[in-house]
Amino acid sequence: MNQMIINTFSYLWSSTAIDAIAELVDSGYRTFEVPISSPHCWPDEITAPERSATRARLVEYGATIRSLNAGGYDINLASPGANMRRKSIEHIKSVIDVAAAWDVPEVVISPGTRRPMISPSLEKTYGWMYESLENLIPLAKQAGTRLLFENTPYCFTPTIQDLAAL
Repeated sequence: MNQMIINTFSYLWSSTAIDAIAELVDSGYRTFEVPISSPHCWPDEITAPERSATRARLVEYGATIRSLNAGGYDINLASPGANMRRKSIEHIKSVIDVAAAWDVPEVVISPGTRRPMISPSLEKTYGWMYESLENLIPLAKQAGTRLLFENTPYCFTPTIQDLAAL
């Protein structure tokens, strides 16, 4: 049995996360990371009964989802706009809720982005991101979920050194 974590990203447009996992389990994989993207896996589109059915299928397959990747392209914890930060927090909270329903221990998030032209100062950007985390960390703790930062080329902490400094 393979012990590596397999990301279902390549199934983003062709199947739901649980159907992708069902196919991959047949190849011997058991541990997965699932990207949060519609129609693959989008919290607002998964009803409570569907969440329960997915959890039952995971148990049936002997599979676990190690992490849900909340994405970072459409959300921004460091946005200058307070309402956009709130929408980003709300989205990540919905991912945390799915993680709790599926017994997923980790949610991967991006620290956020800066505007490429005439960016706000890094001091302000960090301040907005930390303000967002003040809201998210208690939600994650309450759900028993760890938040993991991912560095991406478009975030304001694109290197591992920048990310480690957070």
